[in-house]
Amino acid sequence: MAQHAAEAEEAAAATQINVEAEAARTERMAEAHAAATRVQGAARAVAEAAKLDAYHDVSSNVLIALAAQELATNLPQINSLVLTPDLIAPVLARLGSSQ
Repeated sequence: MAQHAAEAEEAAAATQINVEAEAARTERMAEAHAAATRVQGAARAVAEAAKLDAYHDVSSNVLIALAAQELATNLPQINSLVLTPDLIAPVLARLGSSQ
């Protein structure tokens, strides 16, 4: 009987060691993942800052054109589009007046 109790205590101790080791491993993995996420976020922020800096001296018309181009790449395909004079005239007038 005492031998079974000793074996049970030994098994419990071994299980405890395994659980603690797994918890420590999980914690290290989470810390590594968090660190990697921080590094990736910082790299994206630097890249975005460089991109914005490149647009610093660009005219508003060019920025509008770039924004329209970016918007167009994210829109669904348009098979046909009707532009009436009352829609296109203000745009053309603005483009003509900025030159």
